[in-house]
Amino acid sequence: MTPMELKAELERLAEKATPGPWEADCGGTYRKDEAQVVMLGGPDAKPQRLFDTLNSDVAEIAHEADEDGTYYFDCQGADNFKLIESLVNNLPTILSALSGLESVRGALKGMLAHSCVADTAGEDKDAEDHAAERAARSALSQLEAAGAAVGESK
Repeated sequence: MTPMELKAELERLAEKATPGPWEADCGGTYRKDEAQVVMLGGPDAKPQRLFDTLNSDVAEIAHEADEDGTYYFDCQGADNFKLIESLVNNLPTILSALSGLESVRGALKGMLAHSCVADTAGEDKDAEDHAAERAARSALSQLEAAGAAVGESK
């Protein structure tokens, strides 16, 4: 999957998802059977349960006791939902960065194509031209490796 394919996929998924911003409410409860509930909702609206970690295979229930009783909460569920919250709320920035990477990739390819035309035209290159070409090839290689890593992660 290329960065632009990833961008298109994320945009498609975002269109169908509950609109953000989301706010994770990772508080616990005095009832152990509700310890794994994590609420998400917009900051200006009454929180709604979009997800919870009830029956989760990765729940990590912790507890604290005080004079009011024992308080239970899901540490792993809270960490997972904080990640989801951050990804959803920062999705516009992520999509913009993916677009920017594609623009840089196109510019680097254009620079290298121009360099090849100069070579075939017999134009002399100085050390600065060679250094710029090496830098452009290196940057393009890094961008393509990052794109390949995106494709492998799917």
